[in-house]
Amino acid sequence: MNRRGSIAALLGLVAAAATGAGRAQPRVGDREKTLGLLWVAPLREVAPFQVRLLDRLKTTGWVEPQSLAVVSVSADGQVERLRAEAEALVGRRVDVLWTGTPEATVAAARATGTLPIVFANVGWPVETGVIESFARPGRNLTGVSSYVGLEVGAKRLEFLREIVPGARRLSWIQAPTIQATVAGGHFDILPELDAMMERLGFETRHHLVRGPADLAIALVGFTLLALVIELCRRCTGWGLTSVVLVLLAFTFFGHLMPGPLKHENFSVAYFIEEMTVMTSGIFGSPLEVAATYAFLFVLFGNFYEKAGGGSLFFELAGA
Repeated sequence: MNRRGSIAALLGLVAAAATGAGRAQPRVGDREKTLGLLWVAPLREVAPFQVRLLDRLKTTGWVEPQSLAVVSVSADGQVERLRAEAEALVGRRVDVLWTGTPEATVAAARATGTLPIVFANVGWPVETGVIESFARPGRNLTGVSSYVGLEVGAKRLEFLREIVPGARRLSWIQAPTIQATVAGGHFDILPELDAMMERLGFETRHHLVRGPADLAIALVGFTLLALVIELCRRCTGWGLTSVVLVLLAFTFFGHLMPGPLKHENFSVAYFIEEMTVMTSGIFGSPLEVAATYAFLFVLFGNFYEKAGGGSLFFELAGA
């Protein structure tokens, strides 16, 4: 197996591990591959995430140290050190470089134009120059993006307009929006957000949140979760709401459970960020699915019922 083929195989399995998909298996006779991990936060803080990544790789047949060597480096929270750490990984001749933040991804892309890079959790990969397009990433990078697009953001605001028709002023809580680009410049999504909200008739005021531990994001996060739970109770009753509350309790106390039910201990700040800020939470992918697919099923179901389709099935069953 040539070097290009082995790199392509390892690149595929790392991407699969990051997304929880795929079952690529290492071929018999392959040499040991080296995976480089580039982190912004100190290694002690990212250790649980690294363990989960390596556990996922085990399911695809790549086991450390039998078939996989792992080199993990950190900038210890100093973003300006990322470029040097990335170049050090390249110098150690790793086969694939994995990054988990936008800053680390940009630094890795600046450090090498040939070594395969797999990224995760990059919000604006096209705008920052990480990839050329979603259809054809190009370059030497591929991965998973948390990008949901301005269209989903506009849909959220349209929902808000329907709930509160008289709303005119909107406070926009946002993480820092200026991101470095691979070319050496900076990209700011804020002007695009302003234009979108202006089209919908909102006057906006921005509040930048520097981290998940900020009081503002914690307060807003708890408020949003409480509102969603109360809406669930009013719409469906205590049955489904009780299930939601039990699952929420499992999130915080699951690390005390025995056997396969046990999971790692999540902090409150991490939970609030994932549920209310990240696209994996209730205001991200679930809302996108509801606005695009679930809506169509509901619309078709009501149309079918009004057209007499329901009684047709009852008549067929009784025939």
